[in-house]
Amino acid sequence: MELIHRVLVVDDYEPWRRHVRSVLQSTIKWRIVGEAADGPEAIHKADTLKPDLILLDVGLPTLSGIKVAERILASNPAHRILFVSEHRSLAEGALATGALGYIIKSDAAVELLPAMEAVSKGRRYVGASAVAPSETHKEHVHQHKAGFYVDEAAMLSAWTESARTALAAGHTVIVVAIDSRRGEMQDRLKTGGIDLDGAIREKRYVTLDPSMVLSGFMINDWPDELLFQKAVTPIVIDALKASTARYPRALLCGECAPTLVREGKEDAAVRVEQLWDKLAQAYEVDTHCAYLLDSPSRAHQESVFRRINAIHTEVFSTSSSR
Repeated sequence: MELIHRVLVVDDYEPWRRHVRSVLQSTIKWRIVGEAADGPEAIHKADTLKPDLILLDVGLPTLSGIKVAERILASNPAHRILFVSEHRSLAEGALATGALGYIIKSDAAVELLPAMEAVSKGRRYVGASAVAPSETHKEHVHQHKAGFYVDEAAMLSAWTESARTALAAGHTVIVVAIDSRRGEMQDRLKTGGIDLDGAIREKRYVTLDPSMVLSGFMINDWPDELLFQKAVTPIVIDALKASTARYPRALLCGECAPTLVREGKEDAAVRVEQLWDKLAQAYEVDTHCAYLLDSPSRAHQESVFRRINAIHTEVFSTSSSR
C-alpha cells in the first residue's frame, strides 16, 4: 500500500486553497490535514499537526511566508517546505530559509505534484519560471530611497515623477502623506496625463494618512514589530495583487518615519525605517521616503539623518522646485 503524505496548505487566498484541495483529492498519495490563512496560524498548525509537507505562500498577512519558514524550521528543521508563490524573483530568499522547493502558481498545473514528490523525498525543486539562486541578480531587489528636500514643492515633484513612472509600468502606487500633499500629488499626476481615476478604480493608486498608519502599530511612542507586520503587510499584499505588470511591483511614497522625526521621536523613526526595509525587501516593494529639511534645527537633524541614511539603498537631496 502506498504511503500517504500529510499536507498543510498555507495561503491567504481561499480560492487557491480550494484549487489545491481539488487537485490533491484526485490523488491517493496526498492528504490535506490542515489549512492556514496567515503566518501565526501556519506556525501553530505546523507545530501541532506535524505534516509531512507544507505548501507555503510568500505573500501572507501578518507575517511573510519567508519569516514563517524561518520560524517553522528553527523549531523543527525536519519539516519539508515547498513555496508556491506568484513572485518569480524571491526563490533565493525563500530557499535560504532551508525550504527545499519553490514554484510559481501559474505553473502549478504542471509542476505542483512533481515538486511535492521531490520535496517529500528531501530533494530540492526550483520551478522553471522561478529565478534560481544562481540566476538572481546581485543588486538590490528593492529600492529604498531617502530624499531630503528644502521645500514641499521639490518633494512633490520627485514623488510625482516616481509615481508617474510606476503607474505607466502597471505597478501600484501607495501614497502615505498628509491630506494636502495627497491632493496636490493627485492634481499633478492628472495634469501630467495619468488616468488616475482608472488607477484608483483598479486599486493601483492608494492613499493613506500617515497618522492613521502609525496609530496601527505605535505603542507608547514606539513601533511594535508584530503590530507593524499586521498593519502594513496586508497593504503591501493588496498592492501587489492589484499590479497589472507581468512581474507585480509596488511603489510606496511615504512620510511615516519623517512624521516621527518632526515630532521629535527620532529613535522610533529609525526603527520604523528598519522594519519597513525588511518588509519591503521581502516583497520587493520600492520606496521613496521624503524628509523636509528644517533649517533652524539642521544641525540636530544631520545626526539623525546619518542613521536614517544607512538604512536606505539610495540617498539624495534636491533644491527648490516651484
